[in-house]
Amino acid sequence: MMRDRVVLGLSMAAGMVGGTLAGFLLAGTPVMAQEGAGPERKIVSAEEFRLVDKAGAVRALISFSGAGDPYLQLTDRKGVDRVWLGVATETGLAVRDVTTKTRVLLSLGPDGDPSLVLRNRQHKARLFTPE
Repeated sequence: MMRDRVVLGLSMAAGMVGGTLAGFLLAGTPVMAQEGAGPERKIVSAEEFRLVDKAGAVRALISFSGAGDPYLQLTDRKGVDRVWLGVATETGLAVRDVTTKTRVLLSLGPDGDPSLVLRNRQHKARLFTPE
């Protein structure tokens, strides 16, 4: 019985000494994932950025369309895409209501002329173009 206690004590002491030595001998030097100087450290590059809320739902998106044009999309709490801003042939800025109907549409035509369309709840539209 006494012999068992001695063996147990020596085993515990050897484990502590071995763990301490391993920590000192195997410890490495901390490194940074991307170390650099100058303006490169302030640039983040990606093909898509997603802003998610606490529940994990995407609320804002900066990405590319299928045609490769960049856009920004903002989504409300109910998951309705409310604001779209991008580079496209038809639309520059679209603002939608909670029913997903477009209420404001700002665009540039193929000839480069801007237009603004405003729609009310009955979906009656008013077009504004420069004279």
